[in-house]
Amino acid sequence: MTHTKFSRKTLPFLLKAGEQKDPGWLEEHEAEYQSDLKGPFESLVDRLTHALDAQAPDYRFPSRNIARIKKLANRVGADEPVNKDWVSVSAARPQVSRFERYPHLFFGILPREPEWEGIFITGGLFMPTSAQLKKVRHGIAKNSTPFHELFSSTAFKKNFPHGFSKRNTGVRTPKGFDDDHPDLEWLKLKNFMVERQVPVAEFVSADFFDHVVADFKQLLKLNRLLEELID
Repeated sequence: MTHTKFSRKTLPFLLKAGEQKDPGWLEEHEAEYQSDLKGPFESLVDRLTHALDAQAPDYRFPSRNIARIKKLANRVGADEPVNKDWVSVSAARPQVSRFERYPHLFFGILPREPEWEGIFITGGLFMPTSAQLKKVRHGIAKNSTPFHELFSSTAFKKNFPHGFSKRNTGVRTPKGFDDDHPDLEWLKLKNFMVERQVPVAEFVSADFFDHVVADFKQLLKLNRLLEELID
C-alpha cells in the first residue's frame, strides 16, 4: 500500500463531518473522506501492522471498518449528527473472555472527546477487571523495579516522561497495602496507562507514521510487563 500521510485538512474534515445531520452528506463528500481521513488512517494501520509483526505477532490490528465514522441508523437519535467526530485504532492480544481486556496500543484523533480533546497515543491496561487490578497492584507492590527501569530508560522517557497517567486514581490506599509503600501513587491507580498528546505539526509531518511505530514499540514493552502480571 502507498502510505498517504495526514494533512491539515484531516481535523477540519472530521469536525465538519461530525456536525452533519444529513444522512447523505458523507456520500456527497466521499472523495474528501478518502483523501483526508480514511486513506491516511488505513495507511497508518497498514504501516503499524507490518512494522510490529515481528515484535508483536500475537497482537491483532483491525482489518475492517477502519476510520468508519458513519453511525448506524439505530444509533442516531432525533436531530443528532449522523457521523462521529473521532476515529481511533487499538491493538492487543485477543481477549479470552468478553469481560477482560488485555493491555493495548492505541492511537486516536479525538478533537472533541471530554478529557482528551486532541491527538493521542496511549498504551497499557485500560479499565481492568477487579481481578486484573489486584494482580497488577500486588505485582507492583512486590517488585516495581522493571517499571522504574522502563520509565527511566532514554527511549521510553523521551516521549512518555511522566510514566503512568494519573487520570484515574483512587483517593485512599487500596485495602491490603501499606500507606508508606514507596509506590503508593501507582497502587492507587485504577488504570495502568501512559499517554502522549501529539502536536498538530507532528501529526501532519511526513515522519509521523515512523513516530507512531517507534512509540508503539516502546509501549509494547510496558504492555509485556503488565501481561506478565495478569497472565
